[in-house]
Amino acid sequence: MNINRSFFIFVPGLIILTLGIYGFSLTARRPNLPRYINREAVVRLDNFDLKHPREVTFALAGKSSGEIARVFWRMPDGKIGEAEVRLVNYYARESYLLVYLIVGLMSFMLGLAVFLLGPRDTRSYLFYWRALSFGAAVMINGELYCLQKSRLSILPGIIYLACYTLIFPCSFILV
Repeated sequence: MNINRSFFIFVPGLIILTLGIYGFSLTARRPNLPRYINREAVVRLDNFDLKHPREVTFALAGKSSGEIARVFWRMPDGKIGEAEVRLVNYYARESYLLVYLIVGLMSFMLGLAVFLLGPRDTRSYLFYWRALSFGAAVMINGELYCLQKSRLSILPGIIYLACYTLIFPCSFILV
């Protein structure tokens, strides 16, 4: 394997690994309403009128854990309740978030091992990149990661796609 080929294989792979870990950190900090608030009953969150409980996740996407949010909900008697609540981490009491990280990192290691065992084989080359893409997707768990407060949070997706396209030589695409 010459130096140019190894550069175009490992450097984009390291960038994708870094972006996967960054995306995982965004997922770990995802905000949520406290458990004592029934998401099904929420009708308004700050300036968002909500028609479906799934819209709560979208309304919270621009916020951070620890921020205060004004929540309006429909009580069983039909009246509207109102409160200011401190947002908590979505995965605060859940341990399965680590499963995303472990499976993603194992996918990266498996792809790298297969590639190193067969560096001249096209199948190992393709498996390496598919393992990287799967590992990044699992780690990022990109439900709404690009809607976070920081404008930089959209960069993992853009850089990932740019690095992924670098792996295919022009002759591979044209054939």
